[in-house]
Amino acid sequence: MSDESMRGSSMSHVSYELDRGDHVAIQLVTYTCVEEHKTTLPFAADAEDIPTTWECACGETAGLPGVELPERPPIRTRRSHYEIVRERRSEDELAEIFVLKLHELHHYDSIRSA
Repeated sequence: MSDESMRGSSMSHVSYELDRGDHVAIQLVTYTCVEEHKTTLPFAADAEDIPTTWECACGETAGLPGVELPERPPIRTRRSHYEIVRERRSEDELAEIFVLKLHELHHYDSIRSA
């Protein structure tokens, strides 16, 4: 008999405070990223603080029309070993080292074959 007091009511996550038939007025806000992707989000019509930027699905920062977007950081490319060496040595120094190492290699080969 004690379970009869719970009849007609469930113990789930459903809230009885919601008015299911009422609709909230919304405004659709469209953000555009530098890749020209458009993201449209619904906000309440009476929302005061709508963000001026939003993260696009591509990972870039999207903004409202007329909002200046932050600059993209420069893309760093990997440098080759040769490019790093060229920063430290001149072309003449590299040619000199090349000839020196070539002579050492020939000398090593002549000792090894003898």
